Amino acid sequence: MKLIGKYIRRSLNENNNVEITFELPNYGSKAQSDELEKTTYMLDIREPKSQRSLNQNALMWELIGEISMKISGTRNDDESIYANCLEMAGAKTEYMACSPAALDSVKKSFRATKEIEHRKTDKGEMVILKAYIGSSKMTVAEMSKLIDCVIDYAEQSGVNTDYYREKMGIK
Repeated sequence: MKLIGKYIRRSLNENNNVEITFELPNYGSKAQSDELEKTTYMLDIREPKSQRSLNQNALMWELIGEISMKISGTRNDDESIYANCLEMAGAKTEYMACSPAALDSVKKSFRATKEIEHRKTDKGEMVILKAYIGSSKMTVAEMSKLIDCVIDYAEQSGVNTDYYREKMGIK
């Protein structure tokens, strides 16, 4: 899980251990942080990518959320809409097979996946997956193509994209 946050403060707790506070400003980060449990995590703290690409990514997810709300009235379809847009954009993929028991853990390794088919083999049932390489690993050109696909998807779904086009600098 990657989170983008603003450093707020460092303090010592009652056990004399350092506590660091970060503010997570966007909805996607809040949703991800809800998954955290009280356990030990390894943190890799570094400067984020350019603010423009971060803003575009946040706006893209906001627009995907609007598409989901327009289509189904909930945010439950965000990931499938994202996968559809990745496919429309011709994003890089990997194909793999796994047992149905391993399906959930394999899916968690990728930002977006699609189940292609279930096959019976001599070793039992296998699920064939198409796993998409997420936008965080895309070049500027690949990300631009993805954003164009999200905007097209939104417009086809009846979502007004004027605000997003303006904020992302797209005509």
